[in-house]
Amino acid sequence: MFKSVILATALLSAGSTFAATNLISNGDFSQNSVPVGNYGYANGFHAPVSAASWDFVGVTGIENQSPAWSSFAATQTAGFIQYYGGFRDNFSTISQTFASTSSAFNVSFDLAGRPGYGTETINVSLNGVTFANNISTSTTDSYTRYSFNVSGLTGSTHTLTFKGVSGSAYDSAVFLDNVAVTAVPEPETYALLLAGMGLIGGVLKRRKAIKA
Repeated sequence: MFKSVILATALLSAGSTFAATNLISNGDFSQNSVPVGNYGYANGFHAPVSAASWDFVGVTGIENQSPAWSSFAATQTAGFIQYYGGFRDNFSTISQTFASTSSAFNVSFDLAGRPGYGTETINVSLNGVTFANNISTSTTDSYTRYSFNVSGLTGSTHTLTFKGVSGSAYDSAVFLDNVAVTAVPEPETYALLLAGMGLIGGVLKRRKAIKA
């Protein structure tokens, strides 16, 4: 009986950890090479860019509380994808590869546009399969939280990619922050958790009956 309680408790604990752990590192882009008050692009323009665990390609980078952006984002640190002048999208990406043997995930992130500069449209994919098409950012002074469930994946490593698709105006941009990916337990795991809860309930009932 004592061993059963330990087993059930372990199952509940494992399920909680499994569902809650963020598999993305540096999801807020706070660990980066860009000095505070500045910004930089993947190609090295203005300031060299690197951010722990992230890869930047094309017209992308980090803005680190830079007043040059003339928006609320200037008070924060964020990744950005930009539609700028002669630089066109469909090659500008921000991505990260993470390890997990799960086949289902919840993906969430904050997006905001650049007020006064039009909207930027992006796609989001896992392992090259797009699950969020043509997200057009708001140009108001606030972030919007997005959340998606993705299933049917295979393998032990996965790549999350944010890709610029188009911009509605010269020099439009999207700011990306607070990226999170959590594994979603399979139905079999839920069944084990429910069985564990039932086992604990049964043990507690028997203990009460013995005391009575």
